[in-house]
Amino acid sequence: MATSLLAVDEALRRLLVDAEPVGSETVALADGADRVLAEPLQALRTQPPFPASAMDGYAARSGDLAIGNRLAVIGEAPASWAKARPCASSPAHRCPMAPTRS
Repeated sequence: MATSLLAVDEALRRLLVDAEPVGSETVALADGADRVLAEPLQALRTQPPFPASAMDGYAARSGDLAIGNRLAVIGEAPASWAKARPCASSPAHRCPMAPTRS
């Protein structure tokens, strides 16, 4: 005898018909794995707790560095970027602290 499959909405309705919310409890952070928060979580302080730059600086060829010389920023070279392209004459790369995707 062939049986038909239930539609997703009907299967979900049948599954949840007798479901009831459970209470919440406070547990140590180490015991919180595989649990769901009962309410939004808010940090007590910002990290890092001091003003910090979002960029370390710029990368350029030493031969192009001279007082008054302007360098064009042609890309980014984040810390996670394993293969930076070689710099042609007179460009620079931004070097953000956080990894970025291109």
